[in-house]
Amino acid sequence: MSRSDPDDLRALRKRLLVAESMLMRERLARDIRESTRPLRLLRESMVAAASTVPGRSLLGFVVPWLYSRWRRKPSPTKESSR
Repeated sequence: MSRSDPDDLRALRKRLLVAESMLMRERLARDIRESTRPLRLLRESMVAAASTVPGRSLLGFVVPWLYSRWRRKPSPTKESSR
C-alpha cells in the first residue's frame, strides 16, 4: 500500500465536508418546504376565497370565530392526555 500525500487527504477531507454541508442544506430546505406547505396552501385558498364576495363575507366570520375557539382551547398537558 502506498501512503497518500497529506495535502491530498486534506483536500479530500475538505471536499467531503463541503459535500456534507451542501447535503444538509438541501435536506433542511426540503424539510422547511414540506413543513410550510399546508400553511402556504391555506394562505393561497384564503386569498382565492377573499377575492369573491361570498368568500370574503365567510372569511370575515369564520376565521375570527376559529381563532377565538383556538385561543380558548387549553393547551394539552400530560394529565389530560391520560
